[in-house]
Amino acid sequence: MARDLGKRFLLSARTWDRHQVVDVLVAVVFAVAGEVEAVIDAHGQPYLLATACLTGPVMGALLLVRRKRPLLTMSLFAAVATAGSVVQALVIPAVTGSANQVVPPFFILVASYSLGAFGSRRDLLLGLPQPLVVVVILNRLQPSGQSVAGTVAFFAVFLVGAAALGGRLIYGRQELLGSLAEQRRQLDTQHAMRTRTALATERLQLAGRLDEELMTGLDSLMSEVGAAEHEGAGGRAAAVTAIEIRARALLAETRQVVVSLAADSARGAAGPATTPDAGAEAHRADAGQRTTTAPRAASSAAITWTAIAAAVVGTGLLLQVRAAPDVRIPMPVALLGCLVIAAPLAMTWRWPLAMTTALWSAAALFSAFVTPLGNEFAAISLAFVPPFMVAYFADRRRAAAGLGICILGGPVCFGWADFAKNYVFVIMLAAWLAGRVLYARSRMVEEQRSNNQLLARDSEVRLGHAVAEERARIARDLHDSIGHHLTIIALQAGAARRLWTSDPPKAKAALATVARVAAHGSAELKMGLGSGLALAGEASPGAAPVTDITVLLDNARAAGLPVRMDVEGNEPDLPSEVSLALFRVLQEALTNVLRHAPGAAADVTLRGDGSHVELVVANSPGDQSSTWAAGGSRGQRGMRERVEELGGKLDYGRRPDGGFEVRAWFPLPEGT
Repeated sequence: MARDLGKRFLLSARTWDRHQVVDVLVAVVFAVAGEVEAVIDAHGQPYLLATACLTGPVMGALLLVRRKRPLLTMSLFAAVATAGSVVQALVIPAVTGSANQVVPPFFILVASYSLGAFGSRRDLLLGLPQPLVVVVILNRLQPSGQSVAGTVAFFAVFLVGAAALGGRLIYGRQELLGSLAEQRRQLDTQHAMRTRTALATERLQLAGRLDEELMTGLDSLMSEVGAAEHEGAGGRAAAVTAIEIRARALLAETRQVVVSLAADSARGAAGPATTPDAGAEAHRADAGQRTTTAPRAASSAAITWTAIAAAVVGTGLLLQVRAAPDVRIPMPVALLGCLVIAAPLAMTWRWPLAMTTALWSAAALFSAFVTPLGNEFAAISLAFVPPFMVAYFADRRRAAAGLGICILGGPVCFGWADFAKNYVFVIMLAAWLAGRVLYARSRMVEEQRSNNQLLARDSEVRLGHAVAEERARIARDLHDSIGHHLTIIALQAGAARRLWTSDPPKAKAALATVARVAAHGSAELKMGLGSGLALAGEASPGAAPVTDITVLLDNARAAGLPVRMDVEGNEPDLPSEVSLALFRVLQEALTNVLRHAPGAAADVTLRGDGSHVELVVANSPGDQSSTWAAGGSRGQRGMRERVEELGGKLDYGRRPDGGFEVRAWFPLPEGT
């Protein structure tokens, strides 16, 4: 039975979230601590020992439901504590427990925090007075010798009120974080929509420009080729010459368009504003530097409540000193000393460590030469307020140093006996931890808000970069695709012109190649225009794929370039983006062989093993020295950009025999 329950518990524990794990750990700690304290307190008193065994488990069980039922947690604890005290006082009045229990006050602290963090206003109104009522009842049933008003004030201000306020603040920060995260999602969505709209507009504008400047030229070129085939022998030579002139003019016009697009892209990407990533990194670096080198800038609300805290502490000290019987200096001077102690609290937001040091130094001198501060309001306020403030306003190192100053100042001001008996160290540590938690939440809120503001400011910059990148992509695709076709057209038109009288069959074959390549280039450009100028391989329904290597090789062979293709191993099924990049690299490499190494032959090798694919294009020296190795051309940059965008590598250079080689390596996703 027990083993089955244990297995079920372990299985359910695997599905717990972070909050459930924290709740269980807190419940276990309180259950164990409550049992240990109850056993120690009931030593030698059998009846008290029997009833005390329930203390720890009851507190642990109640803490398990503190998030969902905070009012129930507080109400049941108040009922159990009151009932136990009544039974103990009425049934066995001779049995007495310790007056300085630690675990129940800490339970009240956690339960009050839970009311503030997870309870409604109704829960707060009904739950917060309950521990104060319990304190009054316990003091009536079992007088401890301490002032009832002082005890109630301590519980009301520091164990109940401060804990509930801290929970409310932290919960409010959490809600604000959620709203800021939602704002971030809305900003991202709006930016994505604006980017899509801007890119669509840019593509339509460029589509109109290319349709006017290139599509018309390609269509006219194909018409002239058709007309030349029907010309007589005398007019056909002139028609072929006109075709060559038209092809070279179109090639020059394409280069001008590419240069213009690249210039527009550079202007759009340049400017005084930084990129979003760089801006965010600079913002985070600046925020991190402020965190480690200077106190955090406080809001007007924080400045206000530090001033209020200073006023409250100062007023309490004034009232306490006026009622003190053993003031050793004139009363006006003593009252001025109270203000000197409280004044640093008002500036803790600016210099948290220095003001904490000043406060405890003044308090120590006051306690030594004016009147002791080891009881009532002074001890409570100084044990709670300075540790909380230095933890909230200082960075981690200064906050730790501030806690050390508070712990050193406590025994000096209150005396070792009161410091230990009243658990001042525990109060200081709890206040300091509360300040650090609130600091962390506030910091998260500030960073989220700042990031959202940064995103909103950089929206136009990011939009400009997106448009510039789109222009650069279109310029690169235009250079690789249409430039390749027009190069072949110009070369074949020139060959047809030179061979028209000496070898008419070859001249006609060259003219047919011009017509076929022009039609293919026009179709590829139309596919781009039909899909929003997506010259990146997206084909219209029913159209031939742009990345057809067979057509590319046939066009190169028709242009007079002997090409041999070898596939080593199994040809991989490539992702579309890898297939397109590989096609464009091959296209650019063959174009450069035709342009810079006339008379050369090319060998194309494609190999892959499932983890990567490699393309090698090597050509022989050709009839004249190649000029391609000079480097720095737009085509070389375009190839490198394509390969590196996909995480690959591109190498090119001369071969020992005087030829040239291009080697592109692409990684493949797992399972390809």
